[in-house]
Amino acid sequence: MLRPASLPPSRRSELVTWGAAALTAAALYVVPYATIGSIVTGAAGRWVALLAGCVVVLVVAAIRLWSALVVLAAAVVSGIFGAIAWFVVVVSDTCGGSIAATVVEWTGAAAIALGLGAWAVHYRGGRVFWGLPLGWVLGAIWIAIVAHVIPGGAGGCIE
Repeated sequence: MLRPASLPPSRRSELVTWGAAALTAAALYVVPYATIGSIVTGAAGRWVALLAGCVVVLVVAAIRLWSALVVLAAAVVSGIFGAIAWFVVVVSDTCGGSIAATVVEWTGAAAIALGLGAWAVHYRGGRVFWGLPLGWVLGAIWIAIVAHVIPGGAGGCIE
């Protein structure tokens, strides 16, 4: 009888560890937006559900990975640098209506930020306090560059 090929236990364990790191990093990147969305919309359903999902992931991270204080500090740092990244994107004149630019901007920014964030979470320690902010800043720079490279830009303009 043929057995299906499977990963050795060490590879499987590493995949689970990296997956958990990526999920934790994603939660740390989404918490600022979900919090603001919940406050602005008066606790509308999808924002609260998104925030609740992030909180669940971060509670698990606080129990299994770090302490609650480290997770709270990482979320605050992420929120501060999320605001800085938003400011960089707005100031860099990225306005326009190009769907191609929007897709390339946000896909690239998410890949950059999530890759750096997962790396920072996976290797623990103080890396999370500079890896997450670096992901925010490099993602914002990516958006600004792509908006000027692809004709039409993307996003609204502040006038």
